[in-house]
Formats: sequence, C-alpha cells, structure tokens
Amino acid sequence: MSLLPKTKKPIILELSKEGAFFSRLKEILLEEKEFKDGHKIAPYIDMVINSLVKTFKNVAKEQGQPESGEVKIKILKVFTSLPQFFDKMVEDIEYKSDYNITKRTARRYADFTTDLLHEVADKQAKEKMNIPKFIDPEKEFNLIKNYIIQTWNGFNKVESDSFFEYIWSSCMQQTQSNFNEYGFTDFIKTWDEERKDYDNWKDVESPITKANFINELSKDEVVKLPAQILIKQMHLRNMLNKNLRYDDVVEELVSEVKAMFPDASKLRPKGWNALKKTYNDFDGMEEFDSEKAKKEFGGMNSGTAGSYPFEIRVSLPYVMYDHISGSEKALNVLVGAIYAHAYALNANNNTSEMLTELSKLKDKYDQPEYYKTPVTEIDFEFKVPLNQELFYMIAKDNPNVLKNNPQIQHMIKYDTIEIDHNRKHNKF
Repeated sequence: MSLLPKTKKPIILELSKEGAFFSRLKEILLEEKEFKDGHKIAPYIDMVINSLVKTFKNVAKEQGQPESGEVKIKILKVFTSLPQFFDKMVEDIEYKSDYNITKRTARRYADFTTDLLHEVADKQAKEKMNIPKFIDPEKEFNLIKNYIIQTWNGFNKVESDSFFEYIWSSCMQQTQSNFNEYGFTDFIKTWDEERKDYDNWKDVESPITKANFINELSKDEVVKLPAQILIKQMHLRNMLNKNLRYDDVVEELVSEVKAMFPDASKLRPKGWNALKKTYNDFDGMEEFDSEKAKKEFGGMNSGTAGSYPFEIRVSLPYVMYDHISGSEKALNVLVGAIYAHAYALNANNNTSEMLTELSKLKDKYDQPEYYKTPVTEIDFEFKVPLNQELFYMIAKDNPNVLKNNPQIQHMIKYDTIEIDHNRKHNKF
C-alpha cells in the first residue's frame, strides 16, 4: 500500500478515541454502505480507532510531544506509519474474528483516514492564516435596507428599493478594488516561517544539509514570495485608492441622491423630534444599547479602530450629534455609513478571495517534492483579478515568477495594470 501526503502541514489532534478527529473518523467508517450489519462491524472499527490512537501516540512520542491531550503532529510522520498500520490491521482483525476485512476494505479505511487528516490540517492551516470568511453582498444589502427602514422615518415619500439600490451599487462599485493590506499579515508570517524551517526540508530527506541551508534558500523563489507579496500588495492598494477620497465621494453621491429623491433630505432616525427639542451634546449616547442594535442589524462588523460600525453610525444619538454638533446632515451620515460599510465589505471579500487563491499557490509548493531542492521558477494560474495585478507587479521585478504566464507577460510587455481605478459609478 502506498500512501503519499498531499501536504506537509502539521495537525493538532486530541490523542483520545473520544477526541473530535477520531470520533469523526469512526462516524465515517460506520457510514460505509457495504456493511449492512453495521452493529457487527462496530467492535472492529473500535479496534481500528484504538490502534490508530496508539499509532499516533507513538508518532507524538518520536517527535518529543506528550502522548495525551492536544498535540501537534507533522503529517509526514503520520503517513510513514499508516501503510504498515493498515496492513497489520487486516491481519489482526482476520485473526481475531470471523469477520472478513479484505485488504481492499483496509485501503479504503486508509483513504478515509488520510482524507480526514488533510481536511482537518487544511482547516487548521486556514484558521492559522486568518483568512476572512466571504460575506454575501446581496444578503448584506438587504440587512442594511431592512434595518434603516425599521429605524428611520420618511420612507413613505421615498421609494426605498430604488433609493437603497442606487446608493449601494454606487458605493460597491466605487470601492470594488479595496482590500485589507493588514489581512495578509498572518498568512505571510505562516508561509515565511514554514518555508524557512529546516525541519520541513529534513523530513522529506532533502539532500540539503543544515550547514548549507541558508545558502540554498537564497536560490529558492518560494522563500522570496511572502516578502514580495507583503510589499507589493501595499503598493497595489495605495495605487488603486490614491484617487479615492471619502468626503468627496460621499458629497458627490449625496448630491446625486438629492436630485433623484428630493424627499430623501427629510429622512431621520425614529425619535428625532423628541430628542431634538431638549438636545445637548452627547444626549442619548449613554443610554444607547449597542449590543441590541448589533443583534437587530445582523450584518457584518464594519467598525475600525477609528470609526463606529454601521448600526452605531446610523443610530439616533450619533446621527443627532453629527447633525447638530458636527454640521453633518442626517442624509450625509446615512450615505456615508453605507459607503463605509461597502468599503469594509469589499475589503473583506477581496482579501478573502485573494488569500484563498494565494493559499492554493502556497499549497502547491508545500508538496514534499518542492522541499527537496530550491524552486527556481514560480508557475501558477491566477483567476482573481487583484492577484493578477499583484503578481504583475511582482513579476516585473522578478523574471523567475510567472515567466510562462501569458496574461502576466502581456501586462508586463505593455506595462499596464488592467483595473480601472479611476472609474466612476454607474447611474441607474
């Protein structure tokens, strides 16, 4: 039996048959459709699980890890033990019982185990790299629209669907190339540390010795990528956003909204008149229940270190303060809050898509064969436009990156970045 790992990722497991990994593996094995009398096979699956736990404990012991609780195990070490384990398992079960477990079935058990190992390792790796979850823009739009209609007055004279669709689509298009440059930090750090860890090379019996490891790494294009990505993604973001001025964009959009929806200027949060009668600065803020508002809104948290999230920005006490003390009219506050939310949503989703695709690039070069000798050329097909722009900037400076990629080479030849960062939003 030959089992080859698809990844070199470590995996954190609870070394107990009641642990999450082994409990899930038992469920998978018991779901096998060929076993009509599952109750009979159950004791032998318990035997398999018990033996597996023991095998993993031995691997942990070899790596100097504790043999109980949660331990970090390198998958390569696990895979060196699995073939012998499953072959021996067949012999043990056939010897100890009258139930016929064939080598074919044992191999399927091995496949289920390795697939689950990869699934768990991939999940843990993504959590470590802190890749944000993609958020459905349509769902977010509906949450914004419903929340404002419930908490503001004036929509009896303003056609709400057209009003929100115009603002939302304008904001989403204006900010469509935004991404979070700080969202790359954990991903870059993880990749950089793993590639520079000599043990990862030693584990696959690389001919590179520790004595000449640093010298060999200087020839490795993969080890250079994390720093190149970190630098160029900041340059890319600055370039795409250089003409994006929050105040100017919001002011222009408010003017357009007023022209299309004349009564929009009369929109106010509910309770406006009562609060305004006796208003002093900051009235209502202390009593405002931000947790309740967050729950009622139900959307993403678009707040930052320097600004409130959407549901607070559009709340009565905060709009009133901006309207009176900050000379920011209620409609401007509302449009600005929607714009800021779209900005944050695009940043989240673009970063999610970029890092998800970059993690596939990382996975490609995490294969054991790419840890034998330095990689001298990077080859990958990008589908996410912002990654194409990012690697155009990298490949311009490094001829060993994507030199056979026709799209990137076309961009280099004509020295053009293909995202139109001076675009205007479309009018309905």
